[in-house]
Amino acid sequence: MDKVAFTGSTITSWKILAAAAEFNLKAVILELGGKSPTIVFDDTDLEQAIKWGGHSIFVNMGHICIAGSQIYVQEGIFNKFIEYLTQYVQAFIDTIGSLFEEGNFHRLQISKT
Repeated sequence: MDKVAFTGSTITSWKILAAAAEFNLKAVILELGGKSPTIVFDDTDLEQAIKWGGHSIFVNMGHICIAGSQIYVQEGIFNKFIEYLTQYVQAFIDTIGSLFEEGNFHRLQISKT
């Protein structure tokens, strides 16, 4: 074996690195993406938080290791945040489709069921 490529958790990667070092320093490639939370406090600009929080999960249709798949929102602004997020998601959904159609920005990941 010439190289080890691993995608997964940090803890497992430490074990892989230790084993690689023990056995002739094998080449190792690690992809250690994970849950990347967005934290929204009550003093934030909600429109910007929605824009960039939404972008972080929807960029590349969520298929990226840094996708912001968790959002923590301070309790006092939760309802307003959900209202804005719902509008953002609906607008995003409206941009999904064939890239050959005007107004579409994101392509479908699955074309048949």
